[in-house]
Amino acid sequence: MLKKMITIEEFAEALRVSVKTVYSWNSQGVGPRYVKVGKHCRFRAADIEKWLESRTVDRCGV
Repeated sequence: MLKKMITIEEFAEALRVSVKTVYSWNSQGVGPRYVKVGKHCRFRAADIEKWLESRTVDRCGV
C-alpha cells in the first residue's frame, strides 16, 4: 500500500536546509532513499526516519 510520501521541498523545510542541499545529497548518494515518480522525487516517511536514525550521534562536536 501507499505510505505517506514527502516532497523534496517538504523534506528540506522539515530539516531547515535548502532544496539544493537535498538534491546534492541525492546526487552524492548520502540522503535517504527516494522514489522516482515521473520527473519528481518523493520520499517515504519510513525511509526518512531510518536515514535520520542512522545519522544520529551521541555528541554534536560543536
